[in-house]
Amino acid sequence: MKHKPEKYRKISHINKVMQWGRTEECFKALRKWTNNAVYYDYQNSPFVFIKTLEGKYPLKKGAFVIERIKGEFYPHDEEIFHDAYEKVE
Repeated sequence: MKHKPEKYRKISHINKVMQWGRTEECFKALRKWTNNAVYYDYQNSPFVFIKTLEGKYPLKKGAFVIERIKGEFYPHDEEIFHDAYEKVE
């Protein structure tokens, strides 16, 4: 083991992504794709949430929902999404 910092590049992985557009059609598509991980919380707020391994997170307008390597879903803010991801065909 070395006792100084070493450089590593994160292994690339192609993720499936959908953007939250705040329409009923978009909500239904996200809910179906995430196996109901995206839901409305009518009792506590007017927002749409996504269930993750760490708990629930609100989906902001324009947020991207990302399916990670093991099939778990996470939100990603639109403002920084394009800095971290590029579209592939």
